[in-house]
Amino acid sequence: MGVMELIRAAGGVLWRGEAGVARVAVIHRPRRGDWSLPKGKLCEGERWEEAAVREVLEETGCGVRLLEFAASTFYVPNRTPKVVVFWNMGLVHEGEVEGDEVDELRWLKPRAALLRLDHENERHVLERAIARREARLRATRPDAVRADIAAARARLLRRGLADRIDGETLGMGLARLDQAEDAVLGRRALKTRAHIAAAARMAEGARARVG
Repeated sequence: MGVMELIRAAGGVLWRGEAGVARVAVIHRPRRGDWSLPKGKLCEGERWEEAAVREVLEETGCGVRLLEFAASTFYVPNRTPKVVVFWNMGLVHEGEVEGDEVDELRWLKPRAALLRLDHENERHVLERAIARREARLRATRPDAVRADIAAARARLLRRGLADRIDGETLGMGLARLDQAEDAVLGRRALKTRAHIAAAARMAEGARARVG
C-alpha cells in the first residue's frame, strides 16, 4: 500500500575557490523576497542527485560537480510533508542567472552566507555543509563509519523515491544520519552507531523515537 503524498526536493551548497578563500552561492528569490540556497522539487522519475544538480544549474546558471552529502531538512508546509536534501558541490563553470525565479546570486564567505540566509533550517544546512567540507579537506584516508552512514542514507532515499516510507519517517531517518555525522565529527562513536541503527530501523518501516 502506498504512503501519503510527499514533496521531494533537492539542492546544493555550491562552493567556489579553495580552502581559506572559499565562497558559497546564495540566491535571492524576488517572489518570496528571501535569500536562500538553490533547490527545487524532483521531476517525475528523477533521482535526488540528478534533481540537485539540475536545480542548481537552473537557479544559478552554474555547472557543478557533486561532492559529499551536506544535510537534510524536513517540514510540513500546507499539511504536506516536505523533505529537502542537499549536497556540497564544486563549481565547474559559472553562468548567468536567468528566468524570473532568481534575480541575484552572491558569492559570500561562509560566515556572511550564514547571516544572509533568511531561513533557520537552511542556516543549519549550511553549518553542517561547512563541517562536512572541512572534514573532507582534512581526511587522509576513507572513513568506514561515514561509508556506513552513506549506505544507510542511500537506502532511505531509495525508499523515499519508491513511496515505501512516509515523509515523517524519511525526514526523521535522514535527521538521525545528520546527527550520526555530527557524532563522527565529535568523536562520539556510541552515539554514531545508535543513530545509524535507528535510521536503519526506520528504513525498514519501524518507527524509532528521536532523542
